[in-house]
Formats: sequence, C-alpha cells, structure tokens
Amino acid sequence: MSDRRGELHQFPVKGGRDFERRVRRVVFVKEVLEEYGFRASVREDNLLARIEDRDEAFMKSRLRILGFMTIHTRQLDMVMANPASYQRYQEKIHQDIRELLQGKCLKCLKCAKVPKVENQETE
Repeated sequence: MSDRRGELHQFPVKGGRDFERRVRRVVFVKEVLEEYGFRASVREDNLLARIEDRDEAFMKSRLRILGFMTIHTRQLDMVMANPASYQRYQEKIHQDIRELLQGKCLKCLKCAKVPKVENQETE
C-alpha cells in the first residue's frame, strides 16, 4: 500500500481438494468482498478482487478485511455443501467484519484491540 490513490490492489484466492466446493468457497468470498467495495471476478476456482483509487484509511480498513478473510475462509469447503450453513456462515462473517471495522475485540484476534478505522464507506 502506498500514498498513490490510483494504485491497484489484488487478492487472489485459490486452493482446496474438491473442485465444486472450491468454486463455492471462492464465490462465497467474492460475495463478501463485494459488500465492502471490492470489484471481484471468478474464473473457475480462482478469485481476483481489487480496489482502485481509494484513500489510505479506506485501504487499511480493506486490508483488515482481507486478513480476516484469509484466516477465516481456509476451511470453508465443508460449509459449502450445505446451503443453510453457507447462509449462516456468511451472516457471521459480515457481523465479525463489522465488529472488526468498529475496532471491537474479536476472539480470533486473541483479544488484541484493533484501532477503529475512520473511513469505512463502501463506494
């Protein structure tokens, strides 16, 4: 990340054993990231998410989201087989991200207080 507003940031996601579940996981991550201002596209089991031309505070908040998603989506393939579990997990991810952006302590962060990010707009 730099001070240049026009800089492009990409976040590739790929991996897992079962192809259909990998695709569902990638689509899951795509849907979540799009809610937070990422432009995302899926090709087979690969996700490319990007944000362009945003200020530093916004980019930092999105880097937090990317870190959170990296940690919490590694083992999602099992959830992807059940539509009800998919929906519940998606709702939980959104709630956790909202708390993360508000600076609340999450168990996954081992009680490390995360500073609140001032600019949290999505578009």
